[in-house]
Amino acid sequence: MKKSKSIILVISIVVVLIAGLSVATYFILKPLFGEKDESNISPITKQLTEEEASKVIAEVNGEQILYKDFYFIYSQQAAYYGLTTEDEDSLSDDTKEILNTIKKELLTQLIQQKLAKQKAKEAGYEVTKERLDEASEAIEEMIRNMAEQMKLSSPSEAESRDFLKEARDFINSELKAMRITMDEYIRDTAEYMIVTDFMEDLTKDIVVTDEEIKKYYDEQLKIQQENPEEAAYAEVQLIQPASSRVKHILIALPEEEQQEYQNLKSEGKDEEAEAYLKEKLEAIKPKAEEVLNKAKNGEDFEALIKEYGEDPGMESEQYKDGYTVTKNSGFIKSFEDASLALGVGEISDLVEGPYGYHIIKVYEKTEAKPYTQEEKKSEIESLLKSQKKTNFMNEKMKEWESASTIVRHDDLL
Repeated sequence: MKKSKSIILVISIVVVLIAGLSVATYFILKPLFGEKDESNISPITKQLTEEEASKVIAEVNGEQILYKDFYFIYSQQAAYYGLTTEDEDSLSDDTKEILNTIKKELLTQLIQQKLAKQKAKEAGYEVTKERLDEASEAIEEMIRNMAEQMKLSSPSEAESRDFLKEARDFINSELKAMRITMDEYIRDTAEYMIVTDFMEDLTKDIVVTDEEIKKYYDEQLKIQQENPEEAAYAEVQLIQPASSRVKHILIALPEEEQQEYQNLKSEGKDEEAEAYLKEKLEAIKPKAEEVLNKAKNGEDFEALIKEYGEDPGMESEQYKDGYTVTKNSGFIKSFEDASLALGVGEISDLVEGPYGYHIIKVYEKTEAKPYTQEEKKSEIESLLKSQKKTNFMNEKMKEWESASTIVRHDDLL
């Protein structure tokens, strides 16, 4: 089971508008909301006053950058770290210093974004009606995806809640708080698209040679073989980790009990949370033991999943063959440990977790082994090309900045 509020394996989602793309993505601040790992999405951004929103915090060749442009990304960056924008006064001096550094970096990115837009316009890249329509549809798709993730987080409420409306209301409330209209948001998204096209055209002739790919593969494979614990976090993973393909029967705690456990953990009440979980697991243990006995006595595991399992992921097309579990792959530790310890065909005892009890069966196992260079050629080429593009754009941005008139007001952030 993944470490997610949702029972099924979904991507961990946060409301991260971060537009941004640092140098590695060519200084463009991408104005798209991400998704939030909550079944009840609530506002995270304080309402800006008109005066706050219209403060000029920088000028690039005479074009203004307003505080609301900065706040648009800063509030979402704060949310990524679990803060609201009203928390700053209660933070330690060290944390405030870190946030000040982040603020200055975000302003730098906004300045670079403005420069990139100016250069794209000079090169003839314009926002057309077609681009605006494309941007509008991209935002609609993002809202639909957010609604779907909310639905996955609260499957029992699928009939009683209008998740699409909730997602749309959330986006609108966040934009309103930042004094950004939907039309402005659509235009920002369209501008991101054309600047992306501009940057891609600037770097389209950059290539990676076979010799560079081989050099990277040989050097990185040696490093990953010498440091297997870190191999899973490499930019290109060259060692296929040992894995188990498993299916499981989840005897689930009620959703409100799962949520209460998570609430206690988020409040730092770990001991109280574990005691609460133990008590609630005890209440469903008789049912879990009954199902476990059936599985151990040879009853059809697939049929038991259908009859007793409460993980919607086991019914999804994506995971019809089960979950592939590797070390440090994001599953809860008890689930991961049991999955990797079992042999093919073996069934676990009851495995405790924050969602309930798991009864796990291993269907297939693979041992750790290196990927061949050919298997990873495309990934390596993509990484090296991205690095070359980044270096190219770093130099290009330095040229643009040195030839521009830039005024910034960090004290207003």
